[in-house]
Amino acid sequence: MGDSKTSSDNTGAATMIENIKETSDPTLQIYLEFASQTDEWKEANSKKLLRKVDLRLLPLLITMYLLNFLDRSNLAQARLGSLEVDLGMSGNDFNLATSVLFVGYIIMQLPSNLLLTRVKPSIYLGCVMAVWGVISAAQAGTRSFGGLVACRIMLGVVEAPFFPGAIMMMSSWYTRKELGFRIAFFYSGNALANMFGGLLAAGILGNLNGVHGITGWRWLFIIEGVITIAVSIVAAFVLPNFPATSMWLTEEERNFAQWRLVDDAKESDDTGAVSLMDGLKMALKDYKIYLFLILQHLSLLSQTFQYFFPSIVITLGFEKIETLLLTVPVWFATFLISLLVTYTAGKTGDRSIHIMCLLCVSCVGNILAISTTNTGVRFFAMFLMPMGAVSAYQIIVTWVANSFPRPMVKRSAAIAICNMIGNASSIYGSYMYQSTDGPRYLHGGVAVAVICLVMVGLAFGIRLVLIYENKGIANAEDENINISTVNPEARAPVTTLLTDMAAPTQKRARTDDEGDDLPKLSKIRACSECKKHKIKCERLPVAQECIRCGRFGFKCIVNNQQQRIIEDDIEWKREATAKRKQLEAAIADLLRHNQLPPLSTYGQTSPLIDGVTPTRSGPAEQATAMTRDNSQEPDAEPDLVSAPMHSLYEVTKLRNIRSDLHGDGHGTANPVEDFISTGRLPLDEAEKLFRFFSQTMNQFLWGGIVLVHSDLSSVRRSSSLLTAAILAVASLHIPNHNEIFDMCYTELTTLVSNSMLNRYHSLDEIRGLCIGAFWLSDLSWKLSGHAMRIATEMNLHRSLQKLIRGQTEQFERAELWFLLYVCDHHFSIAYGRPPVIYESPSIKNYEEFLRHPSAVPGDVRLICQVALFITLMQVYHQFGSEVEHPLEESDFSQLRAFNVAIEQWRLIWQPRSADSPYVGSYPSKGVVLHYHFAKFQVNSLALRAVPVNSPLSMERKEAANIAISSAISTLNMLLHEPAIRGSIVGAQLFTHTMVAFCAVFLLKVAWLWDSVFLSINKQQVEELVQSLVDVMSNVSAGEKHLTYHIANGLTKMLDRFRNRRSGQICVGVRTRHAPITARAKVPPQQQDLIVEPFDIYGLDLDAWNDFGSTFDFFQPSGS
Repeated sequence: MGDSKTSSDNTGAATMIENIKETSDPTLQIYLEFASQTDEWKEANSKKLLRKVDLRLLPLLITMYLLNFLDRSNLAQARLGSLEVDLGMSGNDFNLATSVLFVGYIIMQLPSNLLLTRVKPSIYLGCVMAVWGVISAAQAGTRSFGGLVACRIMLGVVEAPFFPGAIMMMSSWYTRKELGFRIAFFYSGNALANMFGGLLAAGILGNLNGVHGITGWRWLFIIEGVITIAVSIVAAFVLPNFPATSMWLTEEERNFAQWRLVDDAKESDDTGAVSLMDGLKMALKDYKIYLFLILQHLSLLSQTFQYFFPSIVITLGFEKIETLLLTVPVWFATFLISLLVTYTAGKTGDRSIHIMCLLCVSCVGNILAISTTNTGVRFFAMFLMPMGAVSAYQIIVTWVANSFPRPMVKRSAAIAICNMIGNASSIYGSYMYQSTDGPRYLHGGVAVAVICLVMVGLAFGIRLVLIYENKGIANAEDENINISTVNPEARAPVTTLLTDMAAPTQKRARTDDEGDDLPKLSKIRACSECKKHKIKCERLPVAQECIRCGRFGFKCIVNNQQQRIIEDDIEWKREATAKRKQLEAAIADLLRHNQLPPLSTYGQTSPLIDGVTPTRSGPAEQATAMTRDNSQEPDAEPDLVSAPMHSLYEVTKLRNIRSDLHGDGHGTANPVEDFISTGRLPLDEAEKLFRFFSQTMNQFLWGGIVLVHSDLSSVRRSSSLLTAAILAVASLHIPNHNEIFDMCYTELTTLVSNSMLNRYHSLDEIRGLCIGAFWLSDLSWKLSGHAMRIATEMNLHRSLQKLIRGQTEQFERAELWFLLYVCDHHFSIAYGRPPVIYESPSIKNYEEFLRHPSAVPGDVRLICQVALFITLMQVYHQFGSEVEHPLEESDFSQLRAFNVAIEQWRLIWQPRSADSPYVGSYPSKGVVLHYHFAKFQVNSLALRAVPVNSPLSMERKEAANIAISSAISTLNMLLHEPAIRGSIVGAQLFTHTMVAFCAVFLLKVAWLWDSVFLSINKQQVEELVQSLVDVMSNVSAGEKHLTYHIANGLTKMLDRFRNRRSGQICVGVRTRHAPITARAKVPPQQQDLIVEPFDIYGLDLDAWNDFGSTFDFFQPSGS
């Protein structure tokens, strides 16, 4: 009978899964997709998401709250100045000025927090912050006590929305377990405000009193108000809103952020379906709200001492400035303790015990403060009072937000009500510390100590109430009772996952019968054994059974509908995937046996395997140009919204409009027909060239990660284009191989031309194009562009995301996509053109790639350059490539930030670049070389379009001198660092480019600019460039190697440079970009020597007319 029941349950769960699938509801599909992921996947993606959210949200909220509390409490510091004397205050006037702020503060909290669910928090909170900053600064202009009171009332009205609004906003991003520690960081703004407020007040009251005829306390209000206004402007643009409307997250991250909250509370943040009044009524009908508002009211009442804290501390017998400084260590210790206890409370999930212990600490502190006048004991008591009361309040705020998780409007109302009633204590609490009660302040100390003890009992009572309510919900779930009968607001249908969590400003129509035919998924709580004994069910993250069942050998069964759905769905997917792979393998075997096209030609354009690149376009291919596929009609595209060309193919079945990409590019058993097999290049010569490339050139390509073949025969079977590229590059670097180079070069260009119209491409074809681009300067731009077009057809740009999702076979493709990114940016800089591959999330996610088990040291070297080019592209997008537009003075602060980023890049990547058995210390030294060149590139912008010998600002001059110093360092590394000097022949074209760029830059600056403007020594430049010419003239390479041409071109420029220094006039160095203003200020005989070298991407290889050629020297002899 038990077996029958189990079978019935499984059948029901399976049927439910099918019903969910058949509904085609995208929200349910997304819910199941995330819910069915492994715990490791959820944890990794949660950490990634939280890092982004924390960096975006917490620093700004903490800063805003620091200023919020500072503008509210700075009256206590101003009192130590001449505030009371200047405004004629006496008696309890100060207490009234303190308490009156909270009248407006209380009135506005609830309506403002409800309104926050309907507008963008960034705009709303930013605007109210700007207004309270203005009012705070306006307090400096008050001339009477009445004016001060009026300002304080208005200040309370506009400060009211911030604290509850920030708490509600954070609870819309973080789960209950995460929220506590974040609120601790947020509320640390209280302690930091008291700490920095004391320091700031000490500095202002001690140093600015009387400056410009303004008293110190007025300066205090002005300075803090202006700072608040400045931060509010930043907040309006930077502060994030809700997960569903945050465009700085990807679509997947937005969905996952919403799912986490739904999974945590098992209810969506239904902002549109519940009205503001309904949310308020729901909060007021929940009896727990009254317990929490009393607790929060008493908690804030126990903290009223902080508004008089400087006045209390001054009773220790110190001067006013020393008193303000003594408050700093107290609040710093409070800050540290607050973080510690909120972290442990969140870890253990037990908040009431922490609250009770902290309140006992505060109680002891108050008793000590009133019991003696001993300075040491009372100063120790000053530490205990805020450490207990302030830390306990942080946990209470988290407790309130977690106890009313959903819907958002109810949570918002609950937070506002508790905060509103809680802050009412400040109206009368300020009178607990009468000025006549000093120095012991007996009445206030006794009252706060009693309040702390009352709160201990209340916290314990709330603990018992919540335990009882949780047991009721757990028992209802165990007995399969609808949760809504126990707690009407406890759960909501999963169908509201995305539709109800859209932008808070959008309302959504809802039908009465919506979701009635869908399962109500409740939260997994405990296994059957633990529920039966009514004990806590604890399980480790990776364990299949709970700790108790594992210890006693019980069968751990979670009798939960959602769990069964998820498990059955995972099992169904696993079986379906296995069967699909079996079918694909069988079909592929049949197709090969019958010599038919691969399986990918019959279905979708996202292939599982790729084919071999044909070396020529034959007649058979030409015949199929406008023919239909011979396969049966494939199924329609499963995704409704697909690429338009997919739909066109579905309609016409024309092969020529379809990307038929197949083959993995690693060779086949097909017979090889190439220029080696036809006898044009002897096989032994080809073998020698391949070995040379494999042992030397290939190692400069990041440790040989590009070439995956171990012998020439494997390369030839895989791709004729890759073969020709390897042999052409190798022959270019060997002396006396000019004829062989011409032959290989011609073969390569022919194969590249043919590949333009080929239907089939492979990974090795992309590799061949990249190898050619890295060393053949006249083809580099065209080859890299062609490689990128093929790569995007083969969907290499999606490989990294697939790799992260667990498809390990995508590693090679992801690696190749990073290689293409580097290749693209090499020549984007070299030719002064915008790059093709942009900094997508896949590119920026390079650390995930390096964490893959298949990653090798060569991958680290590759990603090192990726990281650098990401920074350089930020420079490009910031300043553009308009060579006729000089940098503004305001741009140099951003320029310095980029310099810091480059410094950090070197510090991170130089230690990670390990030595190689083939190229020695070149990897780490290469990082230093690229560091100098990057600094040169960025800072040379300071001289862009600047007239020669015109006055330079200090910032522009500093940047220009950095560029000069970095260019000199680049050349010195080449001349004096053995690892770099020995690699000058085998290094890629980009290295030659940046070396030549630095040399030309130094010559032109030394030629055009006087040393009084810039720190440049003409004699040093001349000797440095001459040494470079000597090195490049004596390398061992083929006749057409680029180093010889660079040496010849620099020799000509040096001759002109020396002739000018000796007084002779020489022309020949011309420019297309020199500004008219620059030409007007230079003698006519020198105008031909003006060259614009200062654009970060202005090294246009096509315009290097100084080198005696336009890089056509790769053309075969006699052509």
